[in-house]
Amino acid sequence: MAQRQRRGQETVRDMVLSLGVVMAGVVIFVIFVMPRGSDERTVKVVETTQAMAAFARQSPYTPVTPAGLPADVWKPTSLRVVVPVGGSSGDTTAEATIGYVIDRPGHRAFARLRQTNAPDGVQHLLGDRPTSGTVDVDGETWQSRPDDDGHVAITHTEQGVSIVLDDGDGKGGGASQTDLITLARSLRPVQPTTTS
Repeated sequence: MAQRQRRGQETVRDMVLSLGVVMAGVVIFVIFVMPRGSDERTVKVVETTQAMAAFARQSPYTPVTPAGLPADVWKPTSLRVVVPVGGSSGDTTAEATIGYVIDRPGHRAFARLRQTNAPDGVQHLLGDRPTSGTVDVDGETWQSRPDDDGHVAITHTEQGVSIVLDDGDGKGGGASQTDLITLARSLRPVQPTTTS
């Protein structure tokens, strides 16, 4: 009958075998049990169609939103609207902002559509960014307005309504001017909702 070793007198071989059993358990856990996922978080999309249709009903101008952009790439993530307050002040200023994540494989960028009928609307939305040139958007002339930090924006004003498309002015991940031109080409008038 083999003599049993007393605790504390194990051989190196015994320790290696024990370690091997523990490591096999760890490998099995990692392969089959640990959750896996992408480092990228899911983009939370907000509904903009109904809200912009309601905004169009209350706005003194016809707002625009994109149409025909691929929904799996251009994802609206924020919406903010300001409607005229009316009353004795007579303020008829309306403003809408939609933020987008341009969700391409391996690269996300941010873009923003802003529009207002405020006097000096471009300055109101973008500050004192001078025009550095123009870009053609399907025959319409838009002004290019980059800033000193490398952020890009293109603007267009017609019939008292200013539209500003920019990269969100955030750190990193901003849309390119080509992205903004793509967004500009997609803009279509919003049909207001009807009240019943």
